[in-house]
Amino acid sequence: MRRPTAAGNWKMNGLRENFDDILLIDAASKHVNCDVILCVPDTLIKEMSERTNNIFTGSQNCHLINLVHLLVIFLQK
Repeated sequence: MRRPTAAGNWKMNGLRENFDDILLIDAASKHVNCDVILCVPDTLIKEMSERTNNIFTGSQNCHLINLVHLLVIFLQK
């Protein structure tokens, strides 16, 4: 059976000063029975992929170059 997925768009909180909220979501996601994907602005993708352990990184407003970059990050995890 497939695992449920919850995805969210982080567009309105795209500032680095809001990153602590992402870390709270990461910590809380250990306690839910689904995969969590957070789609952040491209300025936060690298940091999110390095500092989170329990959630998947998605992206907003993808162009081909962004998709290639995201794929490289995903394959490194």
